[in-house]
Amino acid sequence: MTTTSTFYPCTRCGHYAATAPATLCADCASDQARGYEALTLTGRCANGAERDRGKLYHAVPIGNINLDTFHDSNWGKAMCGAEPGRRSNGWSDCKGREVTCPRCAKRLAGGGK
Repeated sequence: MTTTSTFYPCTRCGHYAATAPATLCADCASDQARGYEALTLTGRCANGAERDRGKLYHAVPIGNINLDTFHDSNWGKAMCGAEPGRRSNGWSDCKGREVTCPRCAKRLAGGGK
């Protein structure tokens, strides 16, 4: 007898990792509980290789961006004030597990303004 698991699309990221319909996957639920997600800037993507993308993972408050659309909500600010520039492609949809930006980390620790 074979047991199969059914996975549903996450309501935030769309990946098939949610265990029930109209719910969040474990990663998005964790982000929601913390109040931010760790994201990096994509860079210009002038040649499609993204070689100039950001190296730091910033803390971007939940609700500041919407990865499912390409509207202005995709261009929100991180806790340190970093935001996509005029020639940028916005925030990457590849999430990090931890924040590596020193200024964002300071704000999260309560040392920032």
